[in-house]
Amino acid sequence: MAMLCAWNLNAQNYNVVLAANPANGGIISGTGTYEHGAKIVVEATPNTYFEFTGWEEDGTLISTEPVLTFIVTDNRMLVANFGIPTTPFEITVSTKPEKSGTVSGDGFFTFGTIVTVTAVANPKFQFLNWTENGIIVSTEAEYSFPIYEPRNLVANFVIE
Repeated sequence: MAMLCAWNLNAQNYNVVLAANPANGGIISGTGTYEHGAKIVVEATPNTYFEFTGWEEDGTLISTEPVLTFIVTDNRMLVANFGIPTTPFEITVSTKPEKSGTVSGDGFFTFGTIVTVTAVANPKFQFLNWTENGIIVSTEAEYSFPIYEPRNLVANFVIE
């Protein structure tokens, strides 16, 4: 009995390219080169404070599910869209030691807003730095930054 075997030595490979919009909105997986007919899974996982809003191809929404499974039949360029947060983020400011100075600039701000916090030393004190979770983030008394998450900043002062 003869056996027939068929191999397609000319199997076509296709590229699946993924992008995140905005780039810091989330993590995407599934980019690669695949054989024609391969069943693949691509996935979009939003970063903290973002939400997944959908997969697009050539500017057309093709799915609102973060996990997308399809058969590869051509090159594909997919964009995972992530929505920016609409809830304002809180900035809190405080002094260390207490009563060593005054601070301003706290409040609620929308995503991406440039926030400026200011520290002014009381008599007999000198401004040292701004810290967050014990890490120095600025040595300037007036510190500006874009807001992408809630922040708790401490203005540190030393006795002159």
